[in-house]
Amino acid sequence: MCFIIFRPLCQTQAKLATLRLREMLIKKCLGFGKSFYDKYTFAYLQQILTTSTDLIELRCKIFQEFISEFLLMVCYLFIMLMVSWKLTLAIALIFPVLALMTAKAIRKIRTAATERHKRTLIINERILNMLYCLPIIKSFSKRALSWKSFQKTVRKKLSSPFICRSCLVWWPC
Repeated sequence: MCFIIFRPLCQTQAKLATLRLREMLIKKCLGFGKSFYDKYTFAYLQQILTTSTDLIELRCKIFQEFISEFLLMVCYLFIMLMVSWKLTLAIALIFPVLALMTAKAIRKIRTAATERHKRTLIINERILNMLYCLPIIKSFSKRALSWKSFQKTVRKKLSSPFICRSCLVWWPC
């Protein structure tokens, strides 16, 4: 219950800190002379007053969320210890193994997704090249050869992980 109240309170604190920082920066900018405004552009000042302060606010929110999540984890650990210290010890030993296995699975999925993306780009490039060359292909009567080349590319795509069946949709020859 405490965490439900703590999180919005922390976010409000971060917003208030950002507003105060902007007010201080504006007061400081109002005190500068003409040479400052000749040296720095309006876009530069706007970036400092908006983007930079938004980044500071985001970092504060992330830090405060980390603190609240850490405290929540400590509470869970305390409750687990009260229920069964043996089970808590077993979970503490098993958790790192599960975390490593999950990280390895995520790396494999990212690698496979990257490969799929590369293959999709290759197919899209070949389709674009074929579309650009359609007048030439028709003039030299190479439609059948071109179609076989495209089918070969699609078959390679279908044999790869993360099969994309939408590649089978193609114009009729």
